[in-house]
Amino acid sequence: MFLVFGVRTSRRDVKGSALERERCARCGFFSDFRRQREQRYFTLFFLPVFPMSKADPVLTCNRCGTSYHTNFYPGQPGAEMDADLEKAVLLCLACTGKMRVPLKPDKPIRVTCPHCRDQFTVTVDRSSQTPPAERVA
Repeated sequence: MFLVFGVRTSRRDVKGSALERERCARCGFFSDFRRQREQRYFTLFFLPVFPMSKADPVLTCNRCGTSYHTNFYPGQPGAEMDADLEKAVLLCLACTGKMRVPLKPDKPIRVTCPHCRDQFTVTVDRSSQTPPAERVA
């Protein structure tokens, strides 16, 4: 008689979770991250029989496929600002499209949305480092 057994890790998407946009530490690009659950299973004849561990939450890069445990990822996806604080991702007030804009503390800059061509004025307060956008008429 011949038995084939082993261990396999499976990942499943978390239902109802939104994609998070952040810079991937491996590929270096801004990409969308999927929230998933990772769990190890004992397999018999390559079929999962029973779980061997609890489901751990992970974030997976859509571009390169690298997975990060949420406790250990250095960039913590979901943050709106880059780590270097030189650029930020904003949502257009008109079409809710995403755009990346440079940050200049205490200086207003004029931004044009690449999706709908609507114009905004963006100012960054040094104390809060959050860029409020105002619509230009």
